[in-house]
Amino acid sequence: MMDCVNCHNRISHLINTPVDAVDKAIAHGDISTSIPFICVRAVELLSGEYPSTDDVVASIETLDQYYPEFYAEGSDQVSIAIKALTAIYKQNNFPTQKLSWQTHPDNIGHLNFPGCFRCHDGEHFSTEGRPSVWNVIPAIRFRRLLPLIKLNPPCHWRLA
Repeated sequence: MMDCVNCHNRISHLINTPVDAVDKAIAHGDISTSIPFICVRAVELLSGEYPSTDDVVASIETLDQYYPEFYAEGSDQVSIAIKALTAIYKQNNFPTQKLSWQTHPDNIGHLNFPGCFRCHDGEHFSTEGRPSVWNVIPAIRFRRLLPLIKLNPPCHWRLA
């Protein structure tokens, strides 16, 4: 029997996508928007697959070399961004356990991942031939809503 935490992050420890984590850090002032293209570069660094935390820290620390012109006068801002990105990575990725935003996606709202509907789409069946949604999530409310959701999916599904 599946439980909510099979698809959703634990409430006590959300694992953010690189985009969400960088957006939050910028909103909190942890990363300066005056650094050229910092969003793109930060997301690239946080999205990479690394064998260990030491490897990602070494990669993030190359950020100062990425901005040679800006770094001459903005070295403090780049150093702060390096610390922020290192902290973000350590909060959201655990290479030795093979856990990351990709292995434990935040399916709340189903904005970045298809969530329950990746399997509960009416196309997956049990060995008895019943749709899998009835076996795993027997909630009457969900059963009533599924046909409506299929007829009128959320906006972000239509854009994909």
